[in-house]
Amino acid sequence: MPINQSPFVIGIIKPTLVLPQYFLHLSKSQQDIIIAHELTHINNRDHLQAWLWLVIIEVCWFNPGLKMLNQLYINAMEQRCDLQTITQNTISKEDYANTLLLCIKLSHQTISNPFATPFNGQSLNLNDYKKRFDYIINEPPMLIGKAVLVFVFFASFLLFTKTAFAQIQYIQEEWRFPVSNIAISSYYGHIAKFRNLRPHRGIDLVDIKGTPILATKTGKVIVTYPDKHTMHSGLGKAVVIQHSNGWQSLYAHLDQVDVTEGQWIKQGDVLGKMGDTGRVTGTHLHFELAHHGQAVDPLNYLKDK
Repeated sequence: MPINQSPFVIGIIKPTLVLPQYFLHLSKSQQDIIIAHELTHINNRDHLQAWLWLVIIEVCWFNPGLKMLNQLYINAMEQRCDLQTITQNTISKEDYANTLLLCIKLSHQTISNPFATPFNGQSLNLNDYKKRFDYIINEPPMLIGKAVLVFVFFASFLLFTKTAFAQIQYIQEEWRFPVSNIAISSYYGHIAKFRNLRPHRGIDLVDIKGTPILATKTGKVIVTYPDKHTMHSGLGKAVVIQHSNGWQSLYAHLDQVDVTEGQWIKQGDVLGKMGDTGRVTGTHLHFELAHHGQAVDPLNYLKDK
C-alpha cells in the first residue's frame, strides 16, 4: 500500500493482511516478526472483534464509557498477542520490542487509515506504549489478558445492552409539549408587524410567570443564552437542545435557566421557568423545532402528554 500505515486486516470470511510501504525496507527478521504478529491476530479473530467494537461504538455514540472499555480491550488484546507471538515463534523479546517500536514510529509518520482495525498499537497513547513494551521485556512469557478480555467483553456487553435499549426507547419517544397547560397565542408562520412582517418560526405558549418549561424530548443542551453565545437578544434567556437525527428544539424568553451547556437531559426534565425576557409583549414561551437547521411547524410533531 502507498502509505506508512500500520498493517491491518480486512475481510470477514477470508481475512487479508494489508502491509505498509515501509515493510519492504525492513530486514528479513523484522518482516518475519511483523507477519507472525499479524497472523496471531488473525488466528485469534481479533480483527472481527475490533470491527464489532467499531459497530457498537457507532450505534451507541451517546455513551462515552464504551470507548474507554474499547481501549481497555485493545490494550489487553495487544498484550496477549505480543506474548503469544513471542512464545509460539521463539522470538527474542528485545528483537520483538525493537521491531514493534520501529513500526509504530514509521506508521505515525502519516495519517491513519480510518478503515483499518486498530492493531499494532495504532490507537494507543504514549502511556499505553510504555506499559506495553515494559510488559514485553519484564513479564514472564506466559499467556495473560484472558481474564481481562473476558471481563471487558461481558462488561461491555451489559453496557451495550443497557444503552441499546435506552437508545431504542429514545428513538421511539414522541415529542411532548414543553408546558403542561397548552394555550397557544401565536402559531407557526403567523405574520405580524411586531415581527417586521416576518413569518413566525415557532409557536408561543402562554401561562403565568414561573411556569416550569419541560424538555420536549431527550437530548443534550448545546446553548444556554446569554452565557456564551451570540443569539438574537430578542430571545432573552434561552435554551437549545440537540436531539438525535439532526433535530433541535429552542425555548426562549425564560425567566430563569436551570440547565447548563453539555448537560444530558431526559424528556420532561425542567429546563427553566417561563418569563418575559427579551423582546416580548407579555409572559410566554417561544418554542421552535428545527430539523437539520430548517424550522418546522412544531404542532405537526408535538403530542399532549
